[in-house]
Parts: sequence; C-alpha cells; structure tokens
Amino acid sequence: MKLLKIQAGWSFGEPQAANAGVDSIEHAYFISDENLRLMRDKGIYLVPTVSERPTAFYIDRLQRAMKLGVKIASDRTRTR
Repeated sequence: MKLLKIQAGWSFGEPQAANAGVDSIEHAYFISDENLRLMRDKGIYLVPTVSERPTAFYIDRLQRAMKLGVKIASDRTRTR
C-alpha cells in the first residue's frame, strides 16, 4: 500500500488535496478550521512541522487540529 502525502504551506491547496484522496498533509502552517474539519471528515493525517522553538501560530494550529479531532502524525515516525 502506498501513501499519498502533500506539503502545504498555505490554505488554498489543502481542500483540493483532501478531495483528491491524500493520506496526509504536512506543515499546513495557515490551515483554516474549515480545512481541518475536512481533514477530520476524510481521515487525513496532519503532519505538523516539528520545531525546537515553536511559534504561537504553530501551537495554535496544533491545538485547533486536536480540538477538532484531526488525526496527528509525526514525520519522525516514518520508515527510513
């Protein structure tokens, strides 16, 4: 089984990717709640950026995703 992922920095590509059938969306720095709900409803994983010094918007994005029930994964768990 192959997994399909995208890397998204801005919100305009996330709905198209979700509707195209991706398994995960990486980064998604400025993702909207609407797009987070779409990810949740389609079972798409959010793979947030891991940072030693996370900024407020990194933390906000992760908290919103968790509150909305989006599945979270880490890129550090991928098979190398």
